[in-house]
Amino acid sequence: MKRYTDYYLADADGYFLSGLSLLPEEAERYQGLLTVRPPDRPAPVIDREVERLAVAKAYAIRSINDQRQQASQANLFYEGIEVQADSASQAVLSRKLSEIAAAEVAGEVIPSEALIWRDAHNVIHDFPTMPVYKAWIAGTVAAISRRATDVYADSWARKALVEASTDYDEVLAIASATGGYTL
Repeated sequence: MKRYTDYYLADADGYFLSGLSLLPEEAERYQGLLTVRPPDRPAPVIDREVERLAVAKAYAIRSINDQRQQASQANLFYEGIEVQADSASQAVLSRKLSEIAAAEVAGEVIPSEALIWRDAHNVIHDFPTMPVYKAWIAGTVAAISRRATDVYADSWARKALVEASTDYDEVLAIASATGGYTL
């Protein structure tokens, strides 16, 4: 009866890779067989603090993005009128500017009863002339755009602080700050 012998293979770092049971004549065909089992590769050490910080940073970035989205689309006041600044309202403002531009090109005047804007509280504001109406709408669009720029710049700065931080509590404090804008 032929007797099998256990042999072992090690990886490049000297840790156990696999085991074989071979007859002596079979073992001659292999290079690098060991007769003593090499040690198992140690389990990776998980740094719980690094993991905790990474989770906090991911949360902070999501929170800053959410705050940026809310702040950039929140109502704002322009010349004493509270205006909705969500995407739909911004689209309406842009269409009104296009309508005015088209009327100007055609040499037409928009009727005075159409020179109105309904504010965030559903109060209707009317404007005496097309140029006044156009100036107010253009100013509102510019104010929304300036605020969006400020909000984005703040969010970029806060995200940079989050990425640079190595302190869990500091990361959460950065995430909870509103960056000077009102939500």
